[in-house]
Amino acid sequence: EETEETTVMFPNLSKERLSSNQILQLPIVGSEEELANLTVTCHHIDLDKEVPVVVDRSNPTMFLATVSPSNGGNYTLNFLLEDKHVDQSPMSFFVEGEIYDDQCVFKPQPNGQVFNLNGDFVEFEVENLFTGRNVELKSKAKLPSETTVVLRSSKISDDNYLFKYCS
Repeated sequence: EETEETTVMFPNLSKERLSSNQILQLPIVGSEEELANLTVTCHHIDLDKEVPVVVDRSNPTMFLATVSPSNGGNYTLNFLLEDKHVDQSPMSFFVEGEIYDDQCVFKPQPNGQVFNLNGDFVEFEVENLFTGRNVELKSKAKLPSETTVVLRSSKISDDNYLFKYCS
């Protein structure tokens, strides 16, 4: 991706230990013209969902971007000027905790991530929250080749399933 040369600066969260529901406030500094045209977005990679970002623009040379990730998992913050990333953007960061999506919980693996590479397998565990209902959980994955594959599931307990993909 193309990077725009700017004076825009913001804290690097990539090595921070973050938890779900933690309110992140990022001071963003730069020239008045740059900040007037800056767009800040946040994306939850695992759920493929946008996360709201509130930007306080009351100071023309220092903005305060606030984001509150409600789920664990992998995120990216994007800082864009005229649809081009500024230096250090996109910034990836990880939030510890479970991932809730509609009626399922994605459980963290022993490595702390949602997805675990175990030999030739990619694994993740899901808890069914449709309590008292007999539902079948299915999952598909899109590979880098753009091929979609069905994942194999194993029932771990009454409400927990482990999904695997083996190439």
